Amino acid sequence: MTRTTTPISRSGTWAERAYEAGNAVLLALQLQGLMVLGTLAGGVLFGLAPSLTAAAALARADRRGDLVRPWRDFWPTWRADLVPATRAAAPLAGLALIAAANLTFAAPLGLGWAIASIAAALAIATAVAWFPALYAHYAMPWPRYTLLALALVARKPLASIILLFLSAGLAFLATWSPAIAVFVAAGAWVLVGSRVALSAFDENEERLADGPEVPDLVATLPSRPLDLS
Repeated sequence: MTRTTTPISRSGTWAERAYEAGNAVLLALQLQGLMVLGTLAGGVLFGLAPSLTAAAALARADRRGDLVRPWRDFWPTWRADLVPATRAAAPLAGLALIAAANLTFAAPLGLGWAIASIAAALAIATAVAWFPALYAHYAMPWPRYTLLALALVARKPLASIILLFLSAGLAFLATWSPAIAVFVAAGAWVLVGSRVALSAFDENEERLADGPEVPDLVATLPSRPLDLS
């Protein structure tokens, strides 16, 4: 089941665009603070996933043009997502741990192992970048989020590359400047990543509305709302 998104029109003078950019920075700062608090409130292990999905829900509402009150709207979503989002994110978290172990122990065994380990780690990192917006935008059985996030890495290559470069760029900036890491990196990652992912979802749903249905990539993936052909 999809939660329909209609992005707000964002045209205007340079002053209006500057104002919108300032609002985006302010929202990213607030999302960062809320995610830190939400992660700590859940004891880190159980707080990270609902913090990401609640922040993505706010980013989605902002893109749609809704009035967003981050400090009021975040916590009801966080509480509702506490168990479901943690469960849905668990398979991806497990894959990320395996990828990290491969980079640590398998990559030094030779060039082939190193290439395979790096490729797998990049694919899983990109799937993780898809997850918050995917969870905020679609309602489906929890195992499908991991399957669909992994499928999107291959089936939406342009958006996946953008998400990967976004993650890498923000990680580099965070290591370069502790202030960026503390105040804005995670918030910007969710905000910008959600906009990229939601644009891909909108494009896909327009294709579904205009064209014939195509068989699913994997039998366990839903044919609606995403057609990954």
